[in-house]
Amino acid sequence: MALLTMAERQQLKAAHDKAMQQDPTLEIKSAALHKAMDEYRTAMRDAMIKADPTVGPILEKIAPSRRAWGAVPPPSNLATNTAGMTNASAMPPPNAKGGGVPPGFAYLSPAEQQQIEAIRDKVKTDPSVLAARNTLMQATTPESRRSAFEALHHAIHDAMVKADPSIEALLEKLHTGGIPPQPPQMPPQPPPQ
Repeated sequence: MALLTMAERQQLKAAHDKAMQQDPTLEIKSAALHKAMDEYRTAMRDAMIKADPTVGPILEKIAPSRRAWGAVPPPSNLATNTAGMTNASAMPPPNAKGGGVPPGFAYLSPAEQQQIEAIRDKVKTDPSVLAARNTLMQATTPESRRSAFEALHHAIHDAMVKADPSIEALLEKLHTGGIPPQPPQMPPQPPPQ
């Protein structure tokens, strides 16, 4: 989808919606497909952990399990903004399905999630964010879109920190999956001669 223009995305969505209306069995097939995919992912994850229990923490880093999501539910206000992105993500992650809650949200408390959401809503009209979003909408090549996504992400981050400097610690927690950053390791010093 990232390779398509906004007009192409809208055209595909319109065709999708029309097809779903014309053939109600597609909704049933879609639900069955998603259920089967979820069952496969769960079975594969469990089998990988059974084969090598040490991969559990690695798997949690790339995609927190459904159990983790259940412990801290994602925000319920995932309204779509004018750019077609959910308010719960600066940019939709590539693995997002039907929304875009960053995996790190599972590591935040509901109060922390609400704090991030409130500031994100506050800065979506910031001139730098609007300019970055406009640049993204105008991007025509995969490279320019990738660059524009990154610029939008940075613009939102910077605007949020500018609006409330205390949010930086929460953003760090969000992006590191709840693992506090480790101080840099100093190389061993040679013994004095």
